[in-house]
Amino acid sequence: MQLNSLLFLFIFLPAALLLTLVSGKRLRNIVLLLLSLIFYAWGGVSYTLIILLSITVNYFAGLLLQKKLNTKYARKILIITVTVNILALLLFKYLFFIVDNISAIKSIYGSPPVIIKKFAMPLGISFFTFCNLSYLLDIFRGETKAEKNFINMALYLSFFPRLIAGPIVRYKEMSSQLTERKITLANFTSGIERFVIGLGKKVLIADTFALVANHVFDSPVNGLSFLPAWIGIITYTLQLYFDFSGYSDMAIGLGRMFGFNIAENFNFPYISKSIQEFWQRWHISLSTWLRDYLFAPLALKFRNHGKAGIALSVLITFTLCGMWHGPAWTYIVWGSIHGLFLMIERIGFGKRLKKIWRPLRHFYVIVVVLFSWVFFRSADLAYAFKYCSAMVSFSFPSKAMIGLTEYFDNAFYISLAIAIIGSTGFFTAIGNIFSNYFTRLSLAKRNTTEIAYSFVEMAALFSILFVCITYLATNNYNPFIYFRF
Repeated sequence: MQLNSLLFLFIFLPAALLLTLVSGKRLRNIVLLLLSLIFYAWGGVSYTLIILLSITVNYFAGLLLQKKLNTKYARKILIITVTVNILALLLFKYLFFIVDNISAIKSIYGSPPVIIKKFAMPLGISFFTFCNLSYLLDIFRGETKAEKNFINMALYLSFFPRLIAGPIVRYKEMSSQLTERKITLANFTSGIERFVIGLGKKVLIADTFALVANHVFDSPVNGLSFLPAWIGIITYTLQLYFDFSGYSDMAIGLGRMFGFNIAENFNFPYISKSIQEFWQRWHISLSTWLRDYLFAPLALKFRNHGKAGIALSVLITFTLCGMWHGPAWTYIVWGSIHGLFLMIERIGFGKRLKKIWRPLRHFYVIVVVLFSWVFFRSADLAYAFKYCSAMVSFSFPSKAMIGLTEYFDNAFYISLAIAIIGSTGFFTAIGNIFSNYFTRLSLAKRNTTEIAYSFVEMAALFSILFVCITYLATNNYNPFIYFRF
């Protein structure tokens, strides 16, 4: 089940809200857990058995680790439990990738390929594995205590708004909310607003750009020329941002509706002036996880090597970041590209970059990000390299735009304008201006103005929701891009 499906919007979500509200404080977590498991089971019952096994293993591992925390066994328990989680991820997500590469090497020497029976990858395994790892590592570091209540632990790992595609919420950020949260009218209405905005991002903007991006990337790369290549990657760049940030908005909004506060996951990354800043703004829950649990230990290990050690730590971290996104060389290369530029900025270029004219710094980031997204989107490395060649070919054949122009209707141009302006934070800035303006008014004028503003805002949200539902009812909905990770 997906958050942008009519089934979720009209059946699951209303039922979940009603059952949660009437269940009372004592039963609320049990009801939410059952709803989350039903939500997850919609993609396959076998998936649910896997996540239940993961929850159970890590629940008892956390208790054991807490019990032995100040003994010589603590590190051994941590190593074993972390290894079990990583092996499970390798088995379900990377086994076929490893086997395919072994088969490719064997074929060079004329040996037969390795053949194993295919099986499905559990949905969201990358996300809940990282949640498990941070939970265990935080217990070992003394930053949190093991959860004694199995229901609370299970709800933390399976809470349906963020289960499939994040954000990656750490247990220590959610532990108090599992028992002390309150569903207030202010949070509930704020959650609805955030959810609708996220739905609009996905359905009205991201899915519009998906038509163009898919048309270009599904075309034979040998016939691709300069202009279609740039149109394809620019639309994909906007599609990816509004798709994933839209999901994050919907997850944050749903969290508020159920009384949870989920941290922000995006902060207008395309206005960044360096790749370091980009990763402070893009998929924040992942970048901070990588910083705290991968980069920091690596940097500590290589601390005696100075800048070279830091650079190597960055490169390793983001190469693994690429691999985390998917079992393909394209993702590994994508991560390595970001790791390479982060490494260059770390060892000195970052200081020089700050002295460069700001528009040129933005241009630098956008170019790096655009070319890296080519690898993220391409089916294989050969396609990605040829696509990049088309982007710098400066060839303009007369038939290059055939098939593309049919997508350039009013909806596309409106979405393009909203996307470009929205990705700069302009609308947020306008909202802040209005908020500051209200505070300066007299009480009588403030009430009248806020009522008018609220009416306009409500009308806009209803309009977005209505158009989204119309789109979903008349077209096949597209799954979220990060749904497969």
